[in-house]
Amino acid sequence: MKKEYLEGGKICTSHGVRGALKLEHLCDDASVLAKQKRVFFKTRDGKFEERRVKSASASGKFVLMSIEG
Repeated sequence: MKKEYLEGGKICTSHGVRGALKLEHLCDDASVLAKQKRVFFKTRDGKFEERRVKSASASGKFVLMSIEG
């Protein structure tokens, strides 16, 4: 089955009190995912929603990311 989107990371948990996300990256390096300006999240019904990245930083094997919405 051909996939429409390439998986780049997995949400582990929230981070801090401002709603940032802690993502485990599936890339060669965390900085690859941290450089993205937009990401797509798969919803429970199988559709994809685009979100703009407000800020992101690589932190070891994780990426801390704040998104709109």
